[in-house]
Amino acid sequence: FHQSSNNNNNNNHDNKRWNAHYGIRSGSVSGSRSSSQLSSSSKGGMGGLFGMGGLFGKKEEVEDPNVTPKLIFDIPVQSLKVGGLRFTLGLYLIGQQGTPTKGAWKAVQAEEDRLEMYYLTDPCAMFEVIIADDLISVNRYGVPSLPYLLQESVVLHGLLDELNASAFAEDIEPPNRLIVFNENNNNNNNVIDKAREILPAKKVQEDSS
Repeated sequence: FHQSSNNNNNNNHDNKRWNAHYGIRSGSVSGSRSSSQLSSSSKGGMGGLFGMGGLFGKKEEVEDPNVTPKLIFDIPVQSLKVGGLRFTLGLYLIGQQGTPTKGAWKAVQAEEDRLEMYYLTDPCAMFEVIIADDLISVNRYGVPSLPYLLQESVVLHGLLDELNASAFAEDIEPPNRLIVFNENNNNNNNVIDKAREILPAKKVQEDSS
């Protein structure tokens, strides 16, 4: 997962250009409870897989504090393991960078608790995933086109599958799972399915035959 210094410079240049395009300034995100909580902290990038020099690039700051993201959905939880869930979702987003074509998306860890996905095929918008102690939020920046919304929905349906697996894995004891929902939401047909209903494109059902 090591990258050369030239690749790091290219990633930093690309991230700065994208952030300027969307009007994003790291640490100034608002629009959801978890976003405002995280914006008050100054968290540096992690080393290794997700940090500077790793597979995720470093987030560059762009001075534009007036941009507010649109909340796509949020999922309240009783508790979660932030580091483990960030790692799981980060690997998932890395795997989606080639959906639907190679190089369509770029995954970036902006902060310890925030993952971002840039759609390079149609750079009209991007989304972020924010992981707080009691809330998972997904926000969008930019003005999305219909093709963007369709591809974003594909990725987010898969992300919801990952959250579902993290919360309801039958081979893991409940206290050891990455996500524990509130008691009244502790079933597959509640908060996750409600989040799916918000997405503009419905999940494609797999053929069971």
